[in-house]
Amino acid sequence: MKRNKKRILAGIMILSLFLTVLSGCGSNPAPSSGADSPAATEPSSAAETPAALPGRNVIKSSEAEYDGYVVKVVLGSGICGAPLHMAMEQGYFAEEGIEVEFVKVGDSTIHDLIATGKGDCGYAMLPDTILRIDQGFDCRIALGIHTGCLEILVKADSDITDITKLRGKKIGVPGLASSGRVFATRALQSKGVGVTADNMEVEFVAFSRGELSLMLENGTIDAVAINDPTAGTIVDSGVGRSILANATHPDYKDEICCVGLMGPKFVEEHPYAAAAFLRAIQKGGKFVTENPVETARIQIEKNYVASGDPELFARLHQTYDYRTSVEGGYTGLLSNMQDLQQAGLISGDLDIEKVVARTYTVFDDVPESLLK
Repeated sequence: MKRNKKRILAGIMILSLFLTVLSGCGSNPAPSSGADSPAATEPSSAAETPAALPGRNVIKSSEAEYDGYVVKVVLGSGICGAPLHMAMEQGYFAEEGIEVEFVKVGDSTIHDLIATGKGDCGYAMLPDTILRIDQGFDCRIALGIHTGCLEILVKADSDITDITKLRGKKIGVPGLASSGRVFATRALQSKGVGVTADNMEVEFVAFSRGELSLMLENGTIDAVAINDPTAGTIVDSGVGRSILANATHPDYKDEICCVGLMGPKFVEEHPYAAAAFLRAIQKGGKFVTENPVETARIQIEKNYVASGDPELFARLHQTYDYRTSVEGGYTGLLSNMQDLQQAGLISGDLDIEKVVARTYTVFDDVPESLLK
């Protein structure tokens, strides 16, 4: 089918700003797993699995066996990747009976590593993953990892009190295809602010993450839309003030923003390992929920994240809901795609239900969540 004008515009935008797109994953050395090669164990309980619900691509992983495959886990440095980091540190991969090796994101992204087969699985921010899917990226999403981590900020002394006051203003983002820009677009659209190509009432301006605080402080931009820890750091420094956070706003606080991402070939050829990876992440999410301070300390000491304030990171962890939910990932994918199509950021002729049915995968021995 011939692409429409908006699809072409989105494609050009993504390609031209490719190097600025970070899906919450930075570059840093991959730490040791700290675990010996695992012995096979019985999978975790799959009580309340949503596999029977309609419209899902269901994998009968309970009938598979571990074939000894070493899973290539893509390691990003966003603080909200904590469930993955803690799964490594607490030995949950070994506990689930699989062996893993860690692949650094480096100058690439998890999407590129999975597309080229250099990585099998990891975590990614949902909004920019959807933009990739619209451009042909083939992947499997199987778990919603957490809520929260995206904010819209204004200068601390600004008279702007809500996002409807951003009409005619400049909004700084780390990339025009970044999750921050996508989140701001959805939020503004929901309040009647024009965000489409034929009715654009705000101006999105791209700067590096390191520049955004300065650009906000000196008035070059009026607002910033970005994820943590950058958002939290700008607020903590006194430069910025939050006017909308998806961790607390009633429209978004229950919506997943980061997901478990896997390559189709990995899922097809190694279903036992794929399901075990997800269960380990769920255990990691439970650990983070119960131990936010300890998690922040480990993330910094073991170089899972860039240097930062452990107290700030612990506070941020407490604002997220690390529910690691199968159903939450599905509903988050569906609602984000619907909003982005309405805003013109993905193709208007994309069959969303068909794409979601192909992309979202349920494993019959992975529980809905380990948290209530």
